[in-house]
Order: sequence, then C-alpha cells, then structure tokens
Amino acid sequence: MALQTRDLYFHLSAGDLYCGDGQGRLFVFAYAKGLVPSDTVGPTRYAIGLVMFCLPLVSAMLEPYVDQFWPG
Repeated sequence: MALQTRDLYFHLSAGDLYCGDGQGRLFVFAYAKGLVPSDTVGPTRYAIGLVMFCLPLVSAMLEPYVDQFWPG
C-alpha cells in the first residue's frame, strides 16, 4: 500500500505516528531519510569539523599550564 500525501497530513494533524499497517513507521523513516548528511563535504564544513575535534584536545593539553598563570 502506497503512502499518500493526505495520509501524511492526517498523521501530522492528528499527532499520531502509529498505524496498524506500518504507515506511521514509513512516515518516520521517510522523514529521517531527508536528515542524512550529504556524501560530499565542502572545505568549510571540513575545517569547522576539524576545529571542533581539535580544540577540546588542545585546551585539555594546555589547561595545566594556563592554570599556573591564571589560578582559580
């Protein structure tokens, strides 16, 4: 059985994602499929990810030395 637009609207308006024949589960997976990140990563996104990964490591390594200069 194919999922139709009016069925999606009914599930959204009723706030109910459960249906006996699995349409609710199909709706949730169809929505989640759109949230998957793309296969290619641009240079800006790569740089931001690299900074987000390295910054906590660097701050954890420098924390004992910074504590000597700025106690508290």
